[in-house]
Amino acid sequence: MREYQCPGYFRLASIFYIYKIERNK
Repeated sequence: MREYQCPGYFRLASIFYIYKIERNK
């Protein structure tokens, strides 16, 4: 992923991914 081009998108994807995992617990 080109996080150096769009760090906001990369951060949002990471938060969403972690949120999904935490929700499945």
